Amino acid sequence: RALQHYQHHLGIARELRDVQSEARALGNLGNFHCSRGEFAQAVPFYEQYLKLAPDLQDMEGEGKVCHNLGYAHYCLGSFRDAVKYYEQDLALAKDLHDKLSQAKAYCNLGLAFKALGDFAKAEECQKYLLSLAQSLDNAQARFRALGNLGDIAVCKKDMAAAVQFYEQQLALALQVGI
Repeated sequence: RALQHYQHHLGIARELRDVQSEARALGNLGNFHCSRGEFAQAVPFYEQYLKLAPDLQDMEGEGKVCHNLGYAHYCLGSFRDAVKYYEQDLALAKDLHDKLSQAKAYCNLGLAFKALGDFAKAEECQKYLLSLAQSLDNAQARFRALGNLGDIAVCKKDMAAAVQFYEQQLALALQVGI
């Protein structure tokens, strides 16, 4: 029923040539499919949204769609495409001076680089995440960054560094009750 509603919304928006409503409907259709784990079906809706983005002048909305596209591609195992969209998300977050969105983008970008086996870039992204998390006083993001850095150290077979990151993560969890 929700799918029919979103498709109907899209049809009406296109008939009226209402670009804002069309973009909203495309985003909703992409989100609907993502929420059901239908990532391949979500991708075309998000891509159509991005084609409309220059007319929307909504950098925040564009960043969210780039994030969602990165996530969909990550879940599909298309890690290079995930990197592409996470990098766009990061660039938009920087343009908006939105540190929390930058932190999320760095986290996701680092995970995509890790999946590609580019541990140096993955580590760099997670260190940026950690720095932003500290400046934002965001314990959840610090916790995530420390765990991700530990995971990357394991991939690099640097167990001493992994243990240090995991110990810092545990200490943080005990300190703030995560």
